[in-house]
Amino acid sequence: MTSRELRQQAKQLTSQARQLHESVAAEGRTFSDEDEANYRKYIADSRAAMDAAVALEGGAARLSELDALDTDLDATLEDVPAADGAGGDDTDLIEGRADGGGGLSRAEMAYRCYALTLLHGSAERREGQLGHRWPTSQIEEFRALQADLDVSGGYTVEPAQFIRRLIKAVDDLTFMRSLATRIPLASSDKIEGVSLDNDPEDSTWTSEIGDPDEDTAMGFGGRALEPNKLSKLLKVSDKLLAVSSLGMEALIRDRLAYKQAVTQEKHFLTGNGAGQPLGVFTASANGISTGRDVATDNTTTSVTFDGLKSARGTLKQQYRGDATWIAHRDLETQVSKLKDGNGQYIWQQSVIPGDPDRMLGFPLRLSEFAPNTFTTGQYVALLGVLSNYWFADIESLAGIDRLVEKYYPRVGFVSKSWVDGMPVLEEAFVRVTLA
Repeated sequence: MTSRELRQQAKQLTSQARQLHESVAAEGRTFSDEDEANYRKYIADSRAAMDAAVALEGGAARLSELDALDTDLDATLEDVPAADGAGGDDTDLIEGRADGGGGLSRAEMAYRCYALTLLHGSAERREGQLGHRWPTSQIEEFRALQADLDVSGGYTVEPAQFIRRLIKAVDDLTFMRSLATRIPLASSDKIEGVSLDNDPEDSTWTSEIGDPDEDTAMGFGGRALEPNKLSKLLKVSDKLLAVSSLGMEALIRDRLAYKQAVTQEKHFLTGNGAGQPLGVFTASANGISTGRDVATDNTTTSVTFDGLKSARGTLKQQYRGDATWIAHRDLETQVSKLKDGNGQYIWQQSVIPGDPDRMLGFPLRLSEFAPNTFTTGQYVALLGVLSNYWFADIESLAGIDRLVEKYYPRVGFVSKSWVDGMPVLEEAFVRVTLA
Protein backbone atom coordinates (compact mmCIF):
# COMPACT_ATOMS: atom_id res chain seq x y z
CA MET A 1 0.00 0.00 0.00
CA THR A 2 1.10 3.56 -0.64
CA SER A 3 1.60 6.11 2.11
CA ARG A 4 -1.58 7.92 1.03
CA GLU A 5 -3.62 4.70 1.13
CA LEU A 6 -2.31 3.91 4.62
CA ARG A 7 -3.25 7.38 5.87
CA GLN A 8 -6.74 7.01 4.35
CA GLN A 9 -7.09 3.66 6.07
CA ALA A 10 -6.09 5.21 9.41
CA LYS A 11 -8.67 7.97 8.94
CA GLN A 12 -11.40 5.43 8.14
CA LEU A 13 -10.59 3.37 11.27
CA THR A 14 -10.66 6.48 13.43
CA SER A 15 -14.01 7.38 11.93
CA GLN A 16 -15.35 3.91 12.80
CA ALA A 17 -14.19 4.34 16.38
CA ARG A 18 -15.96 7.70 16.60
CA GLN A 19 -19.16 6.24 15.14
CA LEU A 20 -19.11 3.46 17.74
CA HIS A 21 -18.65 5.96 20.56
CA GLU A 22 -21.48 8.17 19.30
CA SER A 23 -23.76 5.16 18.76
CA VAL A 24 -23.32 3.96 22.35
CA ALA A 25 -23.85 7.47 23.68
CA ALA A 26 -27.01 7.89 21.59
CA GLU A 27 -28.41 4.67 23.06
CA GLY A 28 -27.86 6.04 26.55
CA ARG A 29 -25.76 3.12 27.75
CA THR A 30 -22.21 2.47 28.85
CA PHE A 31 -19.60 0.60 26.85
CA SER A 32 -19.90 -3.19 27.08
CA ASP A 33 -16.78 -5.37 27.08
CA GLU A 34 -17.39 -6.09 23.39
CA ASP A 35 -17.82 -2.37 22.60
CA GLU A 36 -14.58 -1.56 24.44
CA ALA A 37 -12.67 -4.31 22.60
CA ASN A 38 -13.94 -3.09 19.19
CA TYR A 39 -13.18 0.53 20.02
CA ARG A 40 -9.62 -0.26 21.13
CA LYS A 41 -9.03 -2.38 18.02
CA TYR A 42 -10.08 0.51 15.76
CA ILE A 43 -7.67 2.84 17.59
CA ALA A 44 -4.79 0.33 17.58
CA ASP A 45 -5.22 -0.46 13.89
CA SER A 46 -5.43 3.24 13.05
CA ARG A 47 -2.18 3.94 14.88
CA ALA A 48 -0.51 0.97 13.17
CA ALA A 49 -1.57 2.27 9.75
CA MET A 50 -0.19 5.74 10.57
CA ASP A 51 3.09 4.26 11.80
CA ALA A 52 3.38 2.21 8.60
CA ALA A 53 2.76 5.34 6.50
CA VAL A 54 5.43 7.28 8.39
CA ALA A 55 7.89 4.39 8.03
CA LEU A 56 7.17 4.18 4.30
CA GLU A 57 7.72 7.89 3.85
CA GLY A 58 10.94 7.71 5.87
CA GLY A 59 12.24 4.88 3.70
CA ALA A 60 11.52 6.83 0.52
CA ALA A 61 13.38 9.84 1.91
CA ARG A 62 16.40 7.72 2.78
CA LEU A 63 16.50 6.17 -0.69
CA SER A 64 16.34 9.63 -2.25
CA GLU A 65 19.25 10.71 -0.05
CA LEU A 66 21.29 7.65 -1.09
CA ASP A 67 20.59 8.28 -4.78
CA ALA A 68 21.92 11.82 -4.42
CA LEU A 69 25.01 10.50 -2.62
CA ASP A 70 25.63 7.95 -5.39
CA THR A 71 25.50 10.71 -7.97
CA ASP A 72 28.07 12.76 -6.01
CA LEU A 73 30.35 9.73 -5.61
CA ASP A 74 30.15 8.92 -9.32
CA ALA A 75 31.21 12.43 -10.20
CA THR A 76 34.06 12.33 -7.67
CA LEU A 77 35.41 8.95 -8.75
CA GLU A 78 35.72 9.93 -12.41
CA ASP A 79 39.08 11.54 -11.60
CA VAL A 80 40.43 8.61 -9.54
CA PRO A 81 43.03 6.53 -11.52
CA ALA A 82 42.31 2.80 -11.92
CA ALA A 83 44.76 0.29 -10.36
CA ASP A 84 46.61 -2.13 -12.60
CA GLY A 85 45.51 -5.07 -10.45
CA ALA A 86 48.96 -6.70 -10.44
CA GLY A 87 49.45 -6.65 -6.69
CA GLY A 88 45.96 -7.80 -5.72
CA ASP A 89 46.22 -6.02 -2.34
CA ASP A 90 43.87 -3.59 -0.56
CA THR A 91 44.96 -0.67 -2.79
CA ASP A 92 43.13 -2.27 -5.72
CA LEU A 93 40.00 -0.57 -6.91
CA ILE A 94 37.50 -2.25 -9.20
CA GLU A 95 38.62 -4.82 -11.72
CA GLY A 96 36.78 -5.28 -14.97
CA ARG A 97 34.12 -7.95 -15.37
CA ALA A 98 35.26 -11.41 -16.38
CA ASP A 99 33.15 -11.05 -19.54
CA GLY A 100 34.84 -7.78 -20.43
CA GLY A 101 31.82 -5.63 -19.58
CA GLY A 102 32.05 -2.16 -18.13
CA GLY A 103 32.65 -1.63 -14.40
CA LEU A 104 30.29 -0.30 -11.76
CA SER A 105 30.66 2.88 -9.79
CA ARG A 106 32.39 2.54 -6.43
CA ALA A 107 29.17 3.35 -4.57
CA GLU A 108 27.19 0.75 -6.53
CA MET A 109 29.89 -1.86 -5.95
CA ALA A 110 30.00 -1.06 -2.23
CA TYR A 111 26.27 -1.52 -1.77
CA ARG A 112 26.03 -4.66 -3.93
CA CYS A 113 29.05 -6.23 -2.25
CA TYR A 114 27.68 -5.55 1.24
CA ALA A 115 24.24 -6.89 0.32
CA LEU A 116 25.67 -10.11 -1.11
CA THR A 117 27.88 -10.50 1.95
CA LEU A 118 24.77 -10.45 4.12
CA LEU A 119 23.04 -13.00 1.91
CA HIS A 120 25.90 -15.37 1.09
CA GLY A 121 28.61 -14.74 3.67
CA SER A 122 31.75 -16.13 1.98
CA ALA A 123 34.15 -13.95 0.01
CA GLU A 124 34.44 -16.58 -2.72
CA ARG A 125 30.69 -16.61 -3.44
CA ARG A 126 30.62 -12.84 -3.15
CA GLU A 127 33.30 -12.37 -5.78
CA GLY A 128 31.68 -15.00 -7.99
CA GLN A 129 28.36 -13.17 -7.89
CA LEU A 130 29.93 -9.77 -8.60
CA GLY A 131 32.52 -10.75 -11.18
CA HIS A 132 34.91 -8.41 -9.30
CA ARG A 133 37.37 -8.68 -6.46
CA TRP A 134 36.78 -6.25 -3.58
CA PRO A 135 39.38 -5.86 -0.83
CA THR A 136 38.42 -7.52 2.47
CA SER A 137 39.35 -4.45 4.53
CA GLN A 138 36.95 -2.37 2.45
CA ILE A 139 34.17 -4.92 2.94
CA GLU A 140 34.55 -4.72 6.72
CA GLU A 141 34.63 -0.91 6.55
CA PHE A 142 31.36 -0.68 4.63
CA ARG A 143 29.75 -3.26 6.93
CA ALA A 144 30.63 -1.25 10.04
CA LEU A 145 29.40 2.03 8.60
CA GLN A 146 26.08 0.72 7.30
CA ALA A 147 25.07 -2.04 9.69
CA ASP A 148 22.70 0.20 11.63
CA LEU A 149 20.93 1.62 8.57
CA ASP A 150 17.63 0.15 7.42
CA VAL A 151 18.67 0.41 3.79
CA SER A 152 21.83 -1.63 4.42
CA GLY A 153 20.62 -5.19 4.36
CA GLY A 154 17.11 -4.55 5.57
CA TYR A 155 15.71 -4.65 2.04
CA THR A 156 17.65 -7.81 1.17
CA VAL A 157 16.02 -10.08 3.73
CA GLU A 158 12.58 -11.42 3.00
CA PRO A 159 10.32 -11.49 6.09
CA ALA A 160 9.06 -14.89 7.20
CA GLN A 161 5.38 -15.61 6.63
CA PHE A 162 3.24 -14.80 9.64
CA ILE A 163 -0.24 -16.19 10.32
CA ARG A 164 -2.35 -13.42 11.74
CA ARG A 165 -4.20 -15.65 14.19
CA LEU A 166 -3.69 -16.16 17.87
CA ILE A 167 -3.06 -19.71 19.04
CA LYS A 168 -4.60 -20.14 22.49
CA ALA A 169 -6.50 -22.58 24.63
CA VAL A 170 -10.23 -22.20 25.21
CA ASP A 171 -11.30 -19.93 28.02
CA ASP A 172 -12.65 -21.43 31.22
CA LEU A 173 -16.36 -20.95 31.72
CA THR A 174 -17.64 -18.32 34.13
CA PHE A 175 -21.31 -18.34 35.05
CA MET A 176 -21.65 -17.20 38.67
CA ARG A 177 -22.09 -13.50 37.86
CA SER A 178 -24.91 -14.28 35.45
CA LEU A 179 -26.81 -16.47 37.94
CA ALA A 180 -26.07 -14.67 41.22
CA THR A 181 -27.74 -11.46 42.42
CA ARG A 182 -25.75 -8.31 41.66
CA ILE A 183 -25.91 -5.32 44.03
CA PRO A 184 -24.38 -2.29 42.24
CA LEU A 185 -22.79 0.33 44.47
CA ALA A 186 -22.07 3.96 43.70
CA SER A 187 -19.11 4.28 46.06
CA SER A 188 -16.64 2.18 48.03
CA ASP A 189 -18.98 2.02 51.02
CA LYS A 190 -20.16 -1.37 52.16
CA ILE A 191 -23.76 -2.52 51.94
CA GLU A 192 -25.59 -3.81 55.00
CA GLY A 193 -28.33 -6.40 54.71
CA VAL A 194 -30.71 -7.85 57.29
CA SER A 195 -31.53 -11.55 57.42
CA LEU A 196 -34.33 -13.33 59.24
CA ASP A 197 -32.34 -16.02 61.00
CA ASN A 198 -35.15 -17.48 63.11
CA ASP A 199 -38.93 -17.45 62.75
CA PRO A 200 -41.20 -17.11 65.76
CA GLU A 201 -42.12 -20.34 67.53
CA ASP A 202 -45.35 -22.10 66.59
CA SER A 203 -48.53 -20.60 67.88
CA THR A 204 -50.03 -22.24 71.00
CA TRP A 205 -53.61 -23.19 71.75
CA THR A 206 -54.96 -20.76 74.32
CA SER A 207 -58.13 -20.66 76.40
CA GLU A 208 -60.73 -18.02 75.69
CA ILE A 209 -59.51 -15.64 78.39
CA GLY A 210 -55.94 -16.96 78.71
CA ASP A 211 -52.81 -14.90 77.97
CA PRO A 212 -50.85 -15.81 74.79
CA ASP A 213 -47.34 -17.22 75.17
CA GLU A 214 -44.60 -14.69 74.42
CA ASP A 215 -42.20 -15.67 71.64
CA THR A 216 -38.44 -15.62 72.33
CA ALA A 217 -37.16 -17.37 69.17
CA MET A 218 -37.49 -14.80 66.41
CA GLY A 219 -34.13 -13.24 65.56
CA PHE A 220 -32.35 -11.22 62.91
CA GLY A 221 -28.81 -11.28 61.62
CA GLY A 222 -26.59 -8.98 59.62
CA ARG A 223 -25.09 -9.49 56.18
CA ALA A 224 -22.46 -7.01 54.97
CA LEU A 225 -20.81 -6.75 51.54
CA GLU A 226 -17.73 -4.53 51.31
CA PRO A 227 -16.06 -4.51 47.86
CA ASN A 228 -12.32 -5.19 47.78
CA LYS A 229 -9.96 -4.16 45.00
CA LEU A 230 -8.91 -6.74 42.40
CA SER A 231 -6.17 -5.59 40.01
CA LYS A 232 -3.37 -6.64 37.66
CA LEU A 233 -0.58 -4.72 35.85
CA LEU A 234 0.76 -5.74 32.42
CA LYS A 235 3.62 -3.88 30.68
CA VAL A 236 4.07 -3.98 26.90
CA SER A 237 6.71 -2.25 24.75
CA ASP A 238 5.36 0.63 22.69
CA LYS A 239 7.05 -0.88 19.62
CA LEU A 240 5.13 -4.15 20.00
CA LEU A 241 1.88 -2.22 20.25
CA ALA A 242 2.75 -0.30 17.09
CA VAL A 243 3.94 -3.12 14.83
CA SER A 244 1.97 -6.18 15.94
CA SER A 245 -0.44 -7.45 13.31
CA LEU A 246 -2.68 -9.05 15.97
CA GLY A 247 -4.23 -5.82 17.28
CA MET A 248 -2.14 -6.16 20.43
CA GLU A 249 -3.91 -3.56 22.54
CA ALA A 250 -7.35 -5.05 21.98
CA LEU A 251 -5.92 -8.50 22.75
CA ILE A 252 -4.36 -7.27 26.00
CA ARG A 253 -7.60 -5.64 27.13
CA ASP A 254 -9.56 -8.77 26.30
CA ARG A 255 -7.22 -11.06 28.28
CA LEU A 256 -7.04 -8.74 31.31
CA ALA A 257 -10.85 -8.52 31.38
CA TYR A 258 -11.08 -12.32 31.13
CA LYS A 259 -8.65 -12.75 34.02
CA GLN A 260 -10.76 -10.39 36.12
CA ALA A 261 -13.80 -12.60 35.43
CA VAL A 262 -11.88 -15.81 36.16
CA THR A 263 -10.52 -14.57 39.49
CA GLN A 264 -13.97 -13.45 40.62
CA GLU A 265 -15.44 -16.81 39.57
CA LYS A 266 -12.83 -18.73 41.57
CA HIS A 267 -13.58 -16.81 44.74
CA PHE A 268 -17.35 -16.88 44.30
CA LEU A 269 -16.88 -20.65 44.54
CA THR A 270 -13.97 -21.18 46.95
CA GLY A 271 -13.01 -17.76 48.40
CA ASN A 272 -12.37 -17.55 52.16
CA GLY A 273 -14.07 -14.19 52.72
CA ALA A 274 -10.95 -12.44 54.10
CA GLY A 275 -10.41 -9.45 51.80
CA GLN A 276 -12.14 -11.41 49.05
CA PRO A 277 -15.57 -12.94 48.34
CA LEU A 278 -16.84 -15.84 50.47
CA GLY A 279 -17.38 -18.90 48.28
CA VAL A 280 -20.26 -21.36 48.25
CA PHE A 281 -17.82 -24.26 48.78
CA THR A 282 -16.37 -22.63 51.92
CA ALA A 283 -17.86 -23.68 55.23
CA SER A 284 -18.65 -20.54 57.24
CA ALA A 285 -21.17 -19.33 59.76
CA ASN A 286 -21.37 -16.15 57.65
CA GLY A 287 -22.31 -18.09 54.53
CA ILE A 288 -23.10 -21.80 54.28
CA SER A 289 -22.32 -23.70 57.47
CA THR A 290 -21.41 -27.37 57.80
CA GLY A 291 -25.03 -27.99 58.73
CA ARG A 292 -25.76 -27.98 54.98
CA ASP A 293 -23.19 -30.72 54.21
CA VAL A 294 -24.44 -34.18 53.24
CA ALA A 295 -22.18 -37.24 53.04
CA THR A 296 -24.85 -39.89 53.58
CA ASP A 297 -24.49 -42.99 51.33
CA ASN A 298 -21.29 -41.75 49.66
CA THR A 299 -17.97 -43.61 49.93
CA THR A 300 -14.61 -42.15 50.92
CA THR A 301 -13.55 -41.83 47.28
CA SER A 302 -16.68 -41.31 45.20
CA VAL A 303 -20.31 -40.24 45.16
CA THR A 304 -23.12 -42.71 44.72
CA PHE A 305 -26.60 -42.54 43.25
CA ASP A 306 -28.08 -42.81 46.75
CA GLY A 307 -25.70 -40.12 48.00
CA LEU A 308 -26.90 -37.64 45.39
CA LYS A 309 -30.52 -38.48 46.25
CA SER A 310 -29.75 -37.82 49.92
CA ALA A 311 -28.40 -34.39 49.03
CA ARG A 312 -31.43 -33.59 46.93
CA GLY A 313 -33.71 -34.62 49.79
CA THR A 314 -32.06 -32.02 52.03
CA LEU A 315 -33.25 -29.18 49.78
CA LYS A 316 -36.80 -27.96 50.43
CA GLN A 317 -39.32 -28.34 47.64
CA GLN A 318 -39.72 -24.57 47.29
CA TYR A 319 -36.09 -24.19 46.17
CA ARG A 320 -36.00 -27.03 43.68
CA GLY A 321 -37.61 -25.19 40.79
CA ASP A 322 -34.56 -22.91 40.44
CA ALA A 323 -31.83 -25.16 41.83
CA THR A 324 -28.62 -25.91 39.92
CA TRP A 325 -25.77 -28.36 40.46
CA ILE A 326 -22.19 -27.04 40.43
CA ALA A 327 -19.33 -29.52 40.09
CA HIS A 328 -15.99 -30.18 38.41
CA ARG A 329 -15.88 -32.22 35.20
CA ASP A 330 -14.15 -35.00 37.15
CA LEU A 331 -17.38 -35.49 39.08
CA GLU A 332 -19.32 -35.48 35.82
CA THR A 333 -17.17 -38.41 34.68
CA GLN A 334 -18.01 -40.33 37.84
CA VAL A 335 -21.71 -39.53 37.76
CA SER A 336 -22.11 -40.25 34.05
CA LYS A 337 -21.38 -43.91 34.84
CA LEU A 338 -23.94 -44.22 37.64
CA LYS A 339 -27.20 -46.09 37.02
CA ASP A 340 -30.43 -46.34 38.94
CA GLY A 341 -32.06 -49.57 40.08
CA ASN A 342 -33.47 -50.11 36.60
CA GLY A 343 -30.11 -49.84 34.90
CA GLN A 344 -30.82 -46.33 33.55
CA TYR A 345 -28.11 -43.66 33.66
CA ILE A 346 -29.06 -40.87 36.07
CA TRP A 347 -27.02 -38.31 34.14
CA GLN A 348 -28.98 -36.86 31.22
CA GLN A 349 -27.18 -35.23 28.33
CA SER A 350 -28.85 -32.09 27.03
CA VAL A 351 -30.45 -32.33 23.60
CA ILE A 352 -30.89 -28.56 23.29
CA PRO A 353 -27.80 -26.62 22.13
CA GLY A 354 -26.62 -24.23 24.84
CA ASP A 355 -28.59 -25.89 27.65
CA PRO A 356 -26.62 -27.62 30.45
CA ASP A 357 -26.78 -31.36 31.02
CA ARG A 358 -28.96 -32.55 33.90
CA MET A 359 -28.45 -34.69 36.99
CA LEU A 360 -31.48 -35.99 38.89
CA GLY A 361 -33.52 -33.51 36.87
CA PHE A 362 -31.46 -30.42 37.81
CA PRO A 363 -29.11 -28.53 35.45
CA LEU A 364 -25.43 -29.44 35.92
CA ARG A 365 -22.96 -26.58 35.47
CA LEU A 366 -19.31 -27.53 35.27
CA SER A 367 -16.53 -25.33 36.57
CA GLU A 368 -12.77 -25.82 36.46
CA PHE A 369 -12.67 -24.07 39.84
CA ALA A 370 -15.02 -26.41 41.70
CA PRO A 371 -13.35 -28.84 44.16
CA ASN A 372 -12.20 -32.14 42.64
CA THR A 373 -10.27 -33.88 45.40
CA PHE A 374 -12.03 -37.18 46.01
CA THR A 375 -11.01 -38.04 49.57
CA THR A 376 -12.73 -38.26 52.93
CA GLY A 377 -14.68 -35.17 53.98
CA GLN A 378 -14.01 -33.17 50.81
CA TYR A 379 -16.69 -31.22 48.91
CA VAL A 380 -17.40 -32.54 45.43
CA ALA A 381 -20.68 -30.86 44.39
CA LEU A 382 -23.26 -28.30 45.37
CA LEU A 383 -26.99 -28.04 44.71
CA GLY A 384 -28.65 -24.70 45.28
CA VAL A 385 -30.41 -21.58 44.09
CA LEU A 386 -27.58 -19.31 42.94
CA SER A 387 -29.69 -16.16 43.08
CA ASN A 388 -29.18 -16.45 46.86
CA TYR A 389 -25.52 -15.69 46.28
CA TRP A 390 -25.13 -11.90 46.34
CA PHE A 391 -22.20 -9.89 45.04
CA ALA A 392 -21.65 -6.16 45.19
CA ASP A 393 -19.42 -4.21 42.82
CA ILE A 394 -18.57 -0.60 42.00
CA GLU A 395 -18.97 -0.22 38.25
CA SER A 396 -17.58 3.32 38.14
CA LEU A 397 -14.20 2.12 39.46
CA ALA A 398 -13.92 -0.92 37.20
CA GLY A 399 -12.04 -0.93 33.91
CA ILE A 400 -8.59 -0.93 32.35
CA ASP A 401 -6.26 2.07 32.61
CA ARG A 402 -3.60 2.81 29.99
CA LEU A 403 -0.39 4.29 31.47
CA VAL A 404 1.78 5.72 28.70
CA GLU A 405 4.55 7.68 30.43
CA LYS A 406 4.99 5.97 33.79
CA TYR A 407 6.78 2.91 32.35
CA TYR A 408 8.18 4.46 29.11
CA PRO A 409 9.26 3.01 26.68
CA ARG A 410 6.69 0.46 27.78
CA VAL A 411 2.97 1.04 28.13
CA GLY A 412 1.28 -0.16 31.30
CA PHE A 413 -2.21 -1.65 31.31
CA VAL A 414 -3.89 -1.90 34.70
CA SER A 415 -7.14 -3.84 35.10
CA LYS A 416 -9.15 -3.20 38.24
CA SER A 417 -12.49 -3.93 39.84
CA TRP A 418 -14.04 -3.66 43.27
CA VAL A 419 -16.19 -6.61 44.30
CA ASP A 420 -17.37 -8.71 47.23
CA GLY A 421 -19.78 -11.63 47.45
CA MET A 422 -21.31 -14.21 49.78
CA PRO A 423 -24.20 -16.68 50.15
CA VAL A 424 -27.03 -14.94 52.01
CA LEU A 425 -29.47 -17.81 52.64
CA GLU A 426 -27.83 -21.10 53.54
CA GLU A 427 -30.98 -23.24 53.45
CA ALA A 428 -31.15 -22.59 49.68
CA PHE A 429 -27.96 -24.65 49.30
CA VAL A 430 -26.74 -28.15 50.04
CA ARG A 431 -23.19 -29.44 49.60
CA VAL A 432 -22.20 -32.99 48.73
CA THR A 433 -19.23 -34.38 50.67
CA LEU A 434 -17.51 -37.74 50.72
CA ALA A 435 -17.83 -40.04 53.73
